[in-house]
Amino acid sequence: MTMKGAVLSLFFVICFVVILSLGVSAQTTCSSSQVIMRLSGSTNAHGEVWNGGGGYTTEICYDTIFGSSYSGQNPHACASSNKVVRLSTLTNAHAEIPGNNNYGTEVCYGDLSCTSVAGNAPCPSGKTEIVSLSSSTNAHLGVAGSYNGAGNYKICCSRGIIPSLPSPQIFNATWNRFDGSRIASDAFVCPNSSAIMSVQTKDIFDGSSIQFQLYDKDPFPNPDDLIGSALTTIVRNGRANFTLNLSNPVLLDQLRTELGRTLEEKELELYFKSDSSSISNVSYVVRYDGNVSSCTYSKPAAKIYAPVHRGVYFANTNINFVSGCSSQIGPSKSDWIVTQNGNEFTETGAQFEHDFANAGQVNVKLKCTDPRGSSISTESQMLVVSADKRVLAFIEKPSLDEFVYNSPPSRGPYFPETVRFSALDSFVVEVNPNNNNCLVTCLGGYCPQMTNNSLSNCAGGTGGPVPIVNAPSSGSVADYKNLFFNWTFWDRNWDNQWTSFEGLDKKEGAILYDDLSNQINDKHMSVSINYVNGVNATFKRDFTLGRCLNSGNTYYGPNSQPLSTNLPNDACKGGDDAAGTGDDCCSVGFQCLPSGDSKPYSCQLTTGATRCEDFDNKMDCASNNDSRIPRASYGQSPPECTFLECFWDTGSNSCGVKATQYSSGANGCKIVGGGVNPPVCSWTTHQTECLSGKKTISYAVVNGGDRCNRNSVEVLCGSLNFELSFFGKSQFIISALSIATLYFVFSVYRRKRYDQKKR
Repeated sequence: MTMKGAVLSLFFVICFVVILSLGVSAQTTCSSSQVIMRLSGSTNAHGEVWNGGGGYTTEICYDTIFGSSYSGQNPHACASSNKVVRLSTLTNAHAEIPGNNNYGTEVCYGDLSCTSVAGNAPCPSGKTEIVSLSSSTNAHLGVAGSYNGAGNYKICCSRGIIPSLPSPQIFNATWNRFDGSRIASDAFVCPNSSAIMSVQTKDIFDGSSIQFQLYDKDPFPNPDDLIGSALTTIVRNGRANFTLNLSNPVLLDQLRTELGRTLEEKELELYFKSDSSSISNVSYVVRYDGNVSSCTYSKPAAKIYAPVHRGVYFANTNINFVSGCSSQIGPSKSDWIVTQNGNEFTETGAQFEHDFANAGQVNVKLKCTDPRGSSISTESQMLVVSADKRVLAFIEKPSLDEFVYNSPPSRGPYFPETVRFSALDSFVVEVNPNNNNCLVTCLGGYCPQMTNNSLSNCAGGTGGPVPIVNAPSSGSVADYKNLFFNWTFWDRNWDNQWTSFEGLDKKEGAILYDDLSNQINDKHMSVSINYVNGVNATFKRDFTLGRCLNSGNTYYGPNSQPLSTNLPNDACKGGDDAAGTGDDCCSVGFQCLPSGDSKPYSCQLTTGATRCEDFDNKMDCASNNDSRIPRASYGQSPPECTFLECFWDTGSNSCGVKATQYSSGANGCKIVGGGVNPPVCSWTTHQTECLSGKKTISYAVVNGGDRCNRNSVEVLCGSLNFELSFFGKSQFIISALSIATLYFVFSVYRRKRYDQKKR
């Protein structure tokens, strides 16, 4: 190589190194002590704390913004006045303004005093914008000036007096489950779970190291045994946590060795000591015996942080999905099912983004499963919009997988059959294409006041939320008069439609069943909501009526856990925890009785009767506690607050049915007091066998006189009865005529539109 070539080569190498070094130095704009927080980019970014693990390179620097360095101690320690923003997590986080309390990770810095203002408003005098947010919560972040629309927010800060920090403290050492709930003193911790050693700190800045040491408490005078080596973690937001993974083979071996150290020791008494510099704190004792069955846990919890329920999002924009699954045992699995316009896709994981190409309502279901396989689901309904009108239809009552159950009074009638239904969360909006698709108007229903995002040309070019014009203000009543609700009800399967109810503004009501559920989610309803000009949307809901299922063999408790009624566990007593009160749960012919010597109750075989007339002696007739037997003899759904029971008629020497009418009120059925007896009717009955799916029940009055006369009733075997509890007869006739007139007007309108198109 010639000298000239060598010089040129060296020149290019030097240039390459200089360019590379410039690129590297651009990644860090200030020293770590001056970093307030970091962003993943200059706009539409996620955030992290100053020392987060995301490796974000866009730094918000104190000395760059204010022109001089902060010289105080522990700049990232939180004081009462130096909060900047709150983050959803330590890294890869969404943000909210400092005045909100939805997120637990606080970003604080030195002597700053910060406030939030609307994106299109100036910072208060003396304050400087340091970061901007797309909305007040669940927000993307950007550098100063990135989000300046009406629905955006600026974080404006000023320098103040360097706070004086008192002596650091460690206190309140507790044992917690994985979801943060407290493990009580002397409670068990078990294998195949997680236990968190936790302490609170004060005046110890974030990032400081805390050591935890795990001990087994031994009887005096023996010294307590240290288990394993010291465990180190760091302080985050005034707390230090270390998670013990009780599925870890190394830790399990250490605990097993400690258990086997002496033959007398059947369980360990565990506590921990936390240390930082010269200060420490000691926890209370929890127990460990190596048995999984020593612990009980609640079901996991499910929450959808984003998209928000009833949120309005624009098509062809990135929409963030964030899971809020939590569990007492360990990390939960998040499974998503997202459905729009009949098209479904699935995702797994705590967070993802999706871009919807088409407008239409979107149902989002999230299933959270803990490490033992227990799961729970939740849902949200959002509306994706474009330059047209769109309807969001949603049934919030009954809710997802709900057990509709009305607790009975301590004595007297039990009526779980009435189901309230409601679609109050529904609404219709219009996006005006003549305003660059930035003008959104509420046309009816419970519209939110703001969209959750917009197109990139809206909200001052930020794509942030925009107002929804004419949306009902907070606390006001929504207007549904332009929405036509068509309710349809099914039983057992979606092919067995049995009644419907429809009309303008019919957003809620009640339906009366005479048939409780026998399987989970075997009752169904749907609502189709039509705006007056033809746009519509439909929503379907499954639910369970009652908690006594599987032909009385299974009772689902308040936490929806299945319990066998045939075992001595008191499950057969039903929701009021009392046998013989009308909501007992047993198979026909069985009765909820003590399992000998007043032990827990279970379902036990009695007479095998299915109707009152099946009882052939006074004792069995009078002692019946199965509410389904007198209901089968009565033949219809009884009037509200009517208590049915079997009674023995001495005249005919047979078992009949008796109806006692209790008073009703806003708080349910009431027992008549003050010496006033409630009205009573009683009959002996005769039922034919089922023929072609029908049976006939005839009644002979025993007590009550002429007012108790009843005609024979022909019913479908296993039929349902529908009651418009919010209508009288005249209102029903008027409504039917109104609906017929409305359909006629719609038909004429559609015909005219059709003729116009043909021309």
